[in-house]
Formats: sequence, C-alpha cells, structure tokens
Amino acid sequence: MLTGGTTDNERRPDMADQESVLSELLKRPRRRTSIKMAADPNQAARLAELRDELGELKQTIRRDAGWTDKIAEKTAEVDEFVDTIEVWEFVFESVGSQAIEQLEAKHPPTAKQQAEHRAENGNDTRLTTNPETFPQVLLAATMTGIVKPGETEISPPLTFDEIKVLFASEAWTQNDKVRMFWRAREADATTTQMLIGDLGNG
Repeated sequence: MLTGGTTDNERRPDMADQESVLSELLKRPRRRTSIKMAADPNQAARLAELRDELGELKQTIRRDAGWTDKIAEKTAEVDEFVDTIEVWEFVFESVGSQAIEQLEAKHPPTAKQQAEHRAENGNDTRLTTNPETFPQVLLAATMTGIVKPGETEISPPLTFDEIKVLFASEAWTQNDKVRMFWRAREADATTTQMLIGDLGNG
C-alpha cells in the first residue's frame, strides 16, 4: 500500500470549482488595439518629411558647432506640427481564434489569386485568404468604434458595406487599408503572455 502523495480523487478538481475558474477566465477583457489616421493625408506626408529632415540633420551635423541647438530647433518644429494634426482613431478588439478561422474559411483565395501569388513568390508559398475580400471582412468583424477628429467619445464602428465604400473612395489609399488590416489583425495575432523576465522592465 502506497502512502504519501495525492490520490486521483484528491487531484481531481471539484466540478463547481472548475466551473468557477472557467467563468473567471471568460470574464477576461478582449485585447484592444487602435490606429490613428490623419484627417488630412497631406499632413501625414508633411510629418514624414519633417521626420526625415530631422534624421538627416542628426547624421550630417553631428560634429558641427551648435549642432545640438539645430537638432533642438528641428525637433521643436516637428512637435509643433504634430500638435496641429487632427486624426481619426479606429479601435479594434479581438474576436477569438475560432471566429478568425471561420472568417478565413469563408474567404479562401481563388485559383487565379493562388497562381498569381505563387508566380510572384515561388511555388512553395500559398495564400490562405482572399486578399480582395478578407481584409474588409476582418476590419468589420473587429472594429468596435471610431473616435472622430477633435473628439474623445467613441462613435459606432463602420459596417462591412461602409468599409467597402470607404476604400473605394479616392481619399483612402490601398496602404491605408493594409495598415488598418494589420492593426486589426494584431488584436488576435499578438500574444498576451507575460514572461517572468519581462516583469519590472517596463
């Protein structure tokens, strides 16, 4: 007869306790992320130019007299310009792996898209979703709200049909859609694991 240790009965959790644990886990908030897009796209382009100028300045005048003052002046110019930019903020929340898999299954790539992809990237690669429909579907599924320029309250999200109209317009570019898609995808693709070594190193 073995003594010590725990028996199967002792190791088996009480069903009520187990249900309580699951209930607590399911109360976990959804992962949230967002992206800010300039209300005036020309301001976004100008900001990129100013930041490039600042980067070049740091590289070219590092040994010149008074270079720290010039850097400070350009940095202040960038900061002042940033304060003038109004933005649209699109908010996304995770929908869970099961929902993502279902969306992917409903929007597979066409044979033509698959062939074109392999022709450009090699026969050992393949598309997993339809690049023409899946991005809009994911945006509609994960978008939970929009913060308008100059406001703090969150307005309702766009519907799938509204997202299609948005990216068919002239003011919202293909790259805007790509950036928004990857930020929305991040809500479910980014792990929330906490490594012990990361704690206290924020």
